[in-house]
Amino acid sequence: MGGVDRHHLDDVDLIYTRGIDPEFGRFLPLPDPYTRRDAEMFLAHVMLRDWATNPSFTITLDDRAIGDVNVRVDAANRVAEMGWGMA
Repeated sequence: MGGVDRHHLDDVDLIYTRGIDPEFGRFLPLPDPYTRRDAEMFLAHVMLRDWATNPSFTITLDDRAIGDVNVRVDAANRVAEMGWGMA
């Protein structure tokens, strides 16, 4: 079954696998080379954000992370952004 949940530490494998894929990062400012440490830092960053203004979700299928959705809200400037990625 599939679902959506908050990020967990074990999502780092999904993030790393996507980060080393040249097609995935083609339009993103990712470090080159992309390392597992980069994936760990990204995951820590999204997990530590204020959930009220910057929620981040993992998309799962058969209990395996296959993607994510990140929302960033700047209420003071009335700006919001949503990013998503799929494996």
